[in-house]
Amino acid sequence: MKRMRIMGVAIVAVFAMSAVFASGAFATLHLTLKTAGKGKLPAGSVILASSPTLTFTTSAGKLECTTNEIEGITKTNGAATDKGTVEESGVRDFGEEAEPAKLCRTTTPLGPTEIHTHNFPWLIEFKTVCALSTKCTAGVTGENIVKSVNATVKKVEFESTFPGAGGAKCFFQSAKPVSTFELNTADVDLLTKEQTFKLEKVKSNAACPKEGKLNGEWEVTSGGETLEAESK
Repeated sequence: MKRMRIMGVAIVAVFAMSAVFASGAFATLHLTLKTAGKGKLPAGSVILASSPTLTFTTSAGKLECTTNEIEGITKTNGAATDKGTVEESGVRDFGEEAEPAKLCRTTTPLGPTEIHTHNFPWLIEFKTVCALSTKCTAGVTGENIVKSVNATVKKVEFESTFPGAGGAKCFFQSAKPVSTFELNTADVDLLTKEQTFKLEKVKSNAACPKEGKLNGEWEVTSGGETLEAESK
């Protein structure tokens, strides 16, 4: 299995992570990623997002993985837009399950599945999103976006292989899956909710469903400490 650097999906999300965007017309908020022990994270810091609850729901059934990790490297922090990157070596794909060994559980007729992610590198952004307020003082939440900046295919993709169905493969893609999080709290927990991934038909088995919805929650840390996001 590969190790994951974040989604995210993330997944995505998930997640290294950060950018700030103010939708209020007269204010620009800055987002600072920090931990209690280190304070503001310098560029080059490793951020790890992990999720025990990632699910992908399709018309054929549900895929459930309990070990999901994305490890990202910060590039900017404390600016109007903070960014990070995820390389293939930083992704631990969905799996490490026990049904059978190293496969994710499913309720589909195809049985347990092994999942791998593609189209690296990924760009990770965290943004502040404001409600309809000219000064951006109310309704502020955080938004995490994952994008592929691969030279060939600019979509985040995961491949689901079903050993019990003759190795049938399904490939699902999303241009920019989004997760949300609360600002100015003691920890950053990413919420991935109903993010649509479409089937890539050319590479996929004819029995694959046309799309699915990704859901899950991610805990984000840096150096073993809980990550915080301060917006001001």
